[in-house]
Amino acid sequence: MRGFVKAILERQGYTVLLAAGGREGLELFFRERERIQLLILDMVMPDFSGNEVLNEIRKSGSYPKIILTSGYDRDSVLDHLADFKKTAFLVKPFPIRNLTQTVRNALDA
Repeated sequence: MRGFVKAILERQGYTVLLAAGGREGLELFFRERERIQLLILDMVMPDFSGNEVLNEIRKSGSYPKIILTSGYDRDSVLDHLADFKKTAFLVKPFPIRNLTQTVRNALDA
């Protein structure tokens, strides 16, 4: 899934940095935070969940734009994430058009 998303977004002209899991994603974020304009986080990842990654990023005082993804519906995922009710969300599997439009909207917000 990561490679698929990367290929699509790069075709749209975006630079994409990939992480294999939550821990690697956090390390990448803190190393590259000046370059990162948007995070796409799955709620279920190896090492740390999307929720744990979000909490660590927020604790650091960083507030990047975020798109959450999950195989579960938006309401069931975001019910326990009160601070993220307005966060962009993609239910997997998602059509390419939904991905590209959600990314554009999140960056423009």
